[in-house]
Amino acid sequence: MCGLVGETAGSRRNIASYANERRADGAQRLLTTAQWDENEVRANLLDQVKTHFGVTQGCLYTTEVTFAKKGSAPVAVERQFSIDNCRLENCQIAVLMFYVAPNGAFVFIDAVPYLPPSWLVDPGRRLKASIPPDIRYRTKSQIATGMIERALEAGFDPKMAFFSLLCQDKMYLRHALQAKNIPYLMSLTSGEFEGLSGVEADDPRLESNAVTGRPLGKSFSGRLPLVEQCTARAPIGHRPPHSAYCCIGNHRAVSNAELNRTIAELRRMEARLRSVRSEIRLDRYEVRSWRGWHRHMTLAMVVQTAMELARQSPAEFKREAS
Repeated sequence: MCGLVGETAGSRRNIASYANERRADGAQRLLTTAQWDENEVRANLLDQVKTHFGVTQGCLYTTEVTFAKKGSAPVAVERQFSIDNCRLENCQIAVLMFYVAPNGAFVFIDAVPYLPPSWLVDPGRRLKASIPPDIRYRTKSQIATGMIERALEAGFDPKMAFFSLLCQDKMYLRHALQAKNIPYLMSLTSGEFEGLSGVEADDPRLESNAVTGRPLGKSFSGRLPLVEQCTARAPIGHRPPHSAYCCIGNHRAVSNAELNRTIAELRRMEARLRSVRSEIRLDRYEVRSWRGWHRHMTLAMVVQTAMELARQSPAEFKREAS
């Protein structure tokens, strides 16, 4: 855990690079065969987050990240599009969720790897990575929907949800959010925006909270969600350029000024994500199994939450204790 924040010596990429340890066996045992329950740790961590940061008036931020990897043995590694480097490369893709508390805390609360279809149809790869037999293919939108459901079951009551995902199945996620009456802002590529044309125009669930916005160079009829052109493109090497945003309010119209503030908030979250990746070194591990990956991310959540708690002022701790 100290290695996650760069407190241990060593120049190698993995977190087991202690001054007196040449191999990563110790860290690998902790993440693979050591006797501890990562699900219980995550549940206890959520209790701490709820106690210290509250569960209402905050936001949920769900995004995808990529970890460049060599070889083909680590779980979920495939040559696929990297949202961070904007190119095809050998990498893992993960969907992460953060809770943005009313006091500004940015807390890592969930992580799930995206499994390419090639992994799920290959019994040999599944066996080597110890992928549970009940795991089936899920799009990133389906993964994100499951995360939202887990957060709600844990007691979180977000005032809004933010999403930065590259996925052709966003309609699934959008309908799930609307069914749960969760306002959201979702970044769209130009291709995803074009896919909105004619698909939702007659959806009665959008009648009470959809507002027509400025489309990208063409006009659409019907009740479309508020969509605004994004003039500022993300820098290459960080996030891919998104040309549009889709925003749904909670049974009310969303003004242009409010939309601009909401988009700015999403960009701040993307910047916070880059800071978190730098602080806790999310990709510094040498495990290849499904469980080892989840254990590494669980420890990363613990470390990142501890860092957010440390940033609170003594006055806040005193107020919470009383």
